[in-house]
Amino acid sequence: MISDRKRGIIIMRAMMRAALWILALGVVVFSWACGGESKPQAKTQQFATGYSKDIKKQLDYDAHVVSSEEDGDKLIVNVNDTWKPSPPGIKAQLLADWFDKWKAAHGDAKGLEVVVRADGEDVDRYAADGYHPVEKKKKGE
Repeated sequence: MISDRKRGIIIMRAMMRAALWILALGVVVFSWACGGESKPQAKTQQFATGYSKDIKKQLDYDAHVVSSEEDGDKLIVNVNDTWKPSPPGIKAQLLADWFDKWKAAHGDAKGLEVVVRADGEDVDRYAADGYHPVEKKKKGE
């Protein structure tokens, strides 16, 4: 008869062998499933700001924009109610893109700016010196 100690060693070896087989099988399945092909991924579409170098086409494409008009060196963009709750960083990035396209269309003229209006009020502006949210005056000032 086999002693308890030897029986424990035999059971331990059988468990180790089973664990190694499971581990080896897992590695094979993982490498087969995640190996994939080595061909490059298809070209992805660009973000919407890459749509056009033409500012008018870009503004027509943007979901925030209701209409736009030119007033000398100023581009006035009328936006819908989705503009106001947008984070300031997204507004600044979008305005910078519009300003760059506006500047490209008008050369390096001084005094160029993009003004954003919501409900008839100026809410944001972007000029050569950067992004400036328009602060509302409090009642009584």
